[in-house]
Amino acid sequence: MAVYQGTRPQVLVPGGGRATAPAATRVRAPSARRAAAPVERRSRRRTLRAQRQVRPVAMVMAIIISGFVLGLIHLTQTLQAGAVEHELVRLQAERLQLERDIQTLGGTVIRWGSEPQVVDWAQQNGLDRLGGTIRVPAP
Repeated sequence: MAVYQGTRPQVLVPGGGRATAPAATRVRAPSARRAAAPVERRSRRRTLRAQRQVRPVAMVMAIIISGFVLGLIHLTQTLQAGAVEHELVRLQAERLQLERDIQTLGGTVIRWGSEPQVVDWAQQNGLDRLGGTIRVPAP
C-alpha cells in the first residue's frame, strides 16, 4: 500500500505547529478497524473569521440608494414649498375678497345711517315724525 505525503492525518499541537501521526498509524491493513485517537492527538479546529471586504457592487448599490433617497427628500421639500406658496396665494385672494366685502358693508351702513333712509324705513313700519329736526353739535 502506498502512502502519500498529503494523506497523513495532522494534529494541531498547542504551540501552534502541526505534528504528523506516528509511523505505525501511517500504514494500515485493509481489514483493521480504526481505533479512536487519544484526546491529545485529535485535530483541534481553529475558528477563523472571514474578513469581510466591501465589494464594488455593494458600493455602487449604496451610492445609488443614497442618491435615490436624497432625490426623494429634495422632491418632497420642493412639493411642500409649492404647496405653501399656493396656500399663500389663496389666502391673499381671500383677504382681498374680505376687504371688498368690508367696503360693501361699510357703504351699506353709511347708506342706512342717512336721514332719508331712516325716515323712509320709519314710514314703512308705521312710525310718524314727532316734530322738527334737532341738530346736535359735534363735541
